[in-house]
Amino acid sequence: MERFLGKVRDGRRVRVGVVGGSISACVDSAEDACYVRRLENQLRREFSQFGSSVEVFNGAISAVGSSFFSACWASAFVEDLDLVILELAVNDVDMGKDNPSFDDLLRSIFEHPSKPSVLILDMWSPLFGWSNGAPGIDNLAQYYDIPVVSCVPGFLS
Repeated sequence: MERFLGKVRDGRRVRVGVVGGSISACVDSAEDACYVRRLENQLRREFSQFGSSVEVFNGAISAVGSSFFSACWASAFVEDLDLVILELAVNDVDMGKDNPSFDDLLRSIFEHPSKPSVLILDMWSPLFGWSNGAPGIDNLAQYYDIPVVSCVPGFLS
């Protein structure tokens, strides 16, 4: 995250890519209510104080998880990215505590020439009994020292 935030502090343009399932693809959500658009608007407001501009690209595809994206995440984006946000916990619900596909996805991102930072967004869905694949994803996040933002506190409050 240091490189990404450094670009923001230096007033440079940053590109953010979102990789996820139906939540990130804004299925059943109005465009202006989708968290991806809200995130983009918030980042633009916050980062403009540093003179930095933000572009957010949505590479989400409904009903797919890390096993799909591990092979092709970069093809969803025309531009090199500075930050990749991964929202795959709902679609990785059946992966358990070991999630080799998510590990493959992370390694693929780490090896990409643009060396983007990574942020993990843990979402939950009532469609899966409010469970998700966070245990396996969060184990890998801890191992690779990747920040995780969970929406669970928001649901519980």
